[in-house]
Formats: sequence, structure tokens, C-alpha cells
Amino acid sequence: MKNEVIAKLKEGKTFVLFMHLRPDGDSVGSSLALAYMLRKLGKEVDIALDGEVPELYHFLPGSTIESWLNLKNKSYDFAVFLDCGDRDRVGEAQAIASQAKESINIDHHPTNTHFADYNWVDASAAAVGEMVYELIKELGELDQTLATYIYTAIITDTGNFMYENTTGKTHTITADLLKHGIKPSSIAQAVYENVPVESLLLLTEVLNTLKFHSNRCIATMELTQDILKRTGASSLDAEGFINYARSVKGVEIAILFYEDSESSIRVSFRSKTYVDVARIASILGGGGHARAAGCTLNMPLEEAKIMVLEVSTRELKA
Repeated sequence: MKNEVIAKLKEGKTFVLFMHLRPDGDSVGSSLALAYMLRKLGKEVDIALDGEVPELYHFLPGSTIESWLNLKNKSYDFAVFLDCGDRDRVGEAQAIASQAKESINIDHHPTNTHFADYNWVDASAAAVGEMVYELIKELGELDQTLATYIYTAIITDTGNFMYENTTGKTHTITADLLKHGIKPSSIAQAVYENVPVESLLLLTEVLNTLKFHSNRCIATMELTQDILKRTGASSLDAEGFINYARSVKGVEIAILFYEDSESSIRVSFRSKTYVDVARIASILGGGGHARAAGCTLNMPLEEAKIMVLEVSTRELKA
């Protein structure tokens, strides 16, 4: 639990922090914040990531992360997983987790598997950024850099405070962050109004795949390898695209299919009011939150679409 995690963070001298695959603002902001705080305490900290931090988060100090392959010969007191529902969420970078004596899991996904030696999972938290805020308040003091990291984590996981996971606690925390000199308008502009041209070209193509099912209660979109080649974009440029399908009047479930290869399909789910998409994802081998979840299916796109729509339609009518 939290107090145990705090004790271990104080106790350890060397740490490796893990961001999850294709990190979002919560993963990036939370990891950078905890790393920054631990370094202020004199700890040695590395961050491991299988892939790259998306360009839109490069405005955050320290967001350029070296390859996890460069950490293979190092040892650590603790491996810390942030915003990861299970160990596989960090991809190939998990290979270096065994170089740590013990592991810590800090997460807010209700489907978390409690895979570490020390697990603090709080499904009521709007973002892991809220949890890291609590840790920092126990470990030291906030400053403008820390507040910027945490604010970024919170606004991205709450959809700029539009999602139902936003609580009074969320606003209490952000009110405190504002006392430390952050500029919400500048952060929002960096995150939401700094879209690469490739992302807009990609959005045009993806929107052309929009289809409706179950009397327009389910909306699906596709991101294929062919689309990526035509636009010169990457799947990282598609962050937030699923919300266009979710925003359509009458749609309860939005689904975005990412074709990683001919036999590997990532599926993202969003729901608007009542369908628990974490349940849908769990049935398909994934997990997440009630209103945002995902899974990976090892099959061709057309087969994945049939399977996902079958399960989603059933849960919609349940």
C-alpha cells in the first residue's frame, strides 16, 4: 500500500522506473515527476522505455529517454512500474526488471494484476499523476517542474477534466499545483494545440474508416499499415483519435483498431456512460478502466473486427 511504497522509496538508493508502451501523458508525466523527486533526494534513477516518448511531450524537461538497452549492465534496488496494469505493459524493457532486487507497482487500473513485490493500486485515482503527487508530498516539496509534470499527467488522463474520472480530489490537487507557478494555458497548448501535420493527415484517413453498428451505438475506426505508409505518420500520432468516434451523438462504445502487423491488432475501447469497456477488454485478454480500456489480438484485422464487435454488441445489450 501507499505507506509501504513510501518507505521503500526512502530506503532505496538506486531505481529504474518503467514507462508503458506508447506512453501517454500520465505515463510520461508521472514517471518524470517521480524520477525528478527521487533525484532531488540524492537517489540514482534511470527511466526505461521500449520505444520513444511521443513528440508532443517533448516540452517536458528530461523527456528524451535513452534506450533501455543501454541499461542492461546496471543493477538496482527497485524497479518501479507506473501506470502499468501488468508487467507485459512495458514490452521488451521488462527484461531489465530482473536487475532490480525488488519491484514496486503504482497504478490506478482496476484490472491491475498486482504483479510486483509492493503494490499500490488505487482505482479511484483519476491518474497515476494524482498518486505520484501524494508520494511527492510525503517525500519532499513541490516545485514548478514537478507541478508541470503532474498537471500534464492529470489533464491528459482526465481529457482536460472532461471525463467522469475527474473528482473533487482532482481539482484540489490541481489547485495546489497552480500555487507553484505552472501555466495551464501553456501546458494545454503544448498538449492539445501542437499537432504535427502528419497527425492531421492521419486523422483524415482514419476518419474515412468510421463505421457504425448496433443502431449507431457502436462506432469503429481503423489504423492500418497502409494508412501509415501513405501519410508518413506513426501510430503515436494517433493519440486521442478514438475520442472522435466517442463524441458522436448516440455512440456508447468507440473502438479503434491499430494494425501493428498482419497478425497483431491492438484495440482501444472508450465508452460514454454505462458500458464497462474494461470488461470487454478483459474478455479479450486485456484490461483498463470502465470508460477506457484496450487489448491486443494475435490475428488478422478482419478476424479481430468480427470478434471484438461480437463481444462489444453482447455487452452493449447486457
